[in-house]
Amino acid sequence: MILELKRWHRSKRLYLLVFVFVCLALTSTLSTYYANDIIKQLSSSANMIRLPEPTWQSVMESYFKNVVQMGIFISLYSILGMSNISKTESLRLFFQTRTSNLFKIFFPKLLASLISFIVASLAGFLSALYLTFALCDKINLGHSIYAYLLNLLGVVGIVIIGFLLHIIVNAPFAIAGVFEIILLISSAWTSVKILSEVLFTNWLLPTDILIAGFKKVTLSPSIWYLLGYIVLLICINMVVFWYRRRRHYGH
Repeated sequence: MILELKRWHRSKRLYLLVFVFVCLALTSTLSTYYANDIIKQLSSSANMIRLPEPTWQSVMESYFKNVVQMGIFISLYSILGMSNISKTESLRLFFQTRTSNLFKIFFPKLLASLISFIVASLAGFLSALYLTFALCDKINLGHSIYAYLLNLLGVVGIVIIGFLLHIIVNAPFAIAGVFEIILLISSAWTSVKILSEVLFTNWLLPTDILIAGFKKVTLSPSIWYLLGYIVLLICINMVVFWYRRRRHYGH
């Protein structure tokens, strides 16, 4: 795993992810807080649209929305790109012939990717939290942290699922793109309970947590859907890996 973390450092992708999440924090919080001022400057007084006054909840919520709209796609694409062992035939054969254990090949890559992502995600959240403190009169720190942890759990789950799919089909951009489209559609239908539970949008957009706190946290049944997806994909990967090795060795 240390080797994989060094690859994240040397490739500068860790710092790119940190930069992306900090930018998401800056743009989301500032644009939400100053939305009325921006509209006032761009519109005539007769036709000016007036938005509700920003609250600390709306400012933090805008950050989580930006994570869903852009952060997940960029993170997933970067992680899958760093985990690609099929860039060249020699690299693929090196990994797949050194060990018959799928876990030993990919687990260090997944763990290093998750650590790098969490560092970037934490940098973005702290930036959004600092700006919210600076802009708003008051803020509930506990509610903000609970909301972040739930959002982080949802994104980590998506990263793991995308990683397991990538081992099978080796298509980083396509996987990241499909996930982003699904999340954008599902985030527009958050009122559909079963859809938000199956696709974790109740975790990714934790508006209720920002308002009511930890008592509104509901891990079930989404956690069971997530575990089911992971177990199913692990089983499929084991079968695919066994088949590929068997075909390579001719028996």
